[in-house]
Amino acid sequence: MGNDMRNVTEESKAILKNKDAIAVSQDPLGQMGIRLTGNIPQQIWSRELANGDVAVGLYNRGDPEAQNGPAADITIKFQMVNMHGSVSVYDIWKNAAVGSFTSSYTAKSVPFHGTAFLRLSAA
Repeated sequence: MGNDMRNVTEESKAILKNKDAIAVSQDPLGQMGIRLTGNIPQQIWSRELANGDVAVGLYNRGDPEAQNGPAADITIKFQMVNMHGSVSVYDIWKNAAVGSFTSSYTAKSVPFHGTAFLRLSAA
């Protein structure tokens, strides 16, 4: 962050201290994130991890001209990241397992200019 750390919001501190987000950032495979969808209002990004898991960012870009916009449900189809069968979904921001799903997972009400940050594992 390029600001005075004494004035950082609690929300920003929580992001910086999130052990699961740090683990993705510091993953030894060191792969770059890849945008899986076009330049559309809801974007899906992924990054393969060393242990075979996949980190996924579901970004509600919304209308780039807008100052504010609606929340959006964003769906990741597991085939997009070469995962099949039962997939365990872990919510990195909430530090909590969400459950096991087949085919896809939908993050509900992702805020405008917000993300759902997930770790997907073969179940």
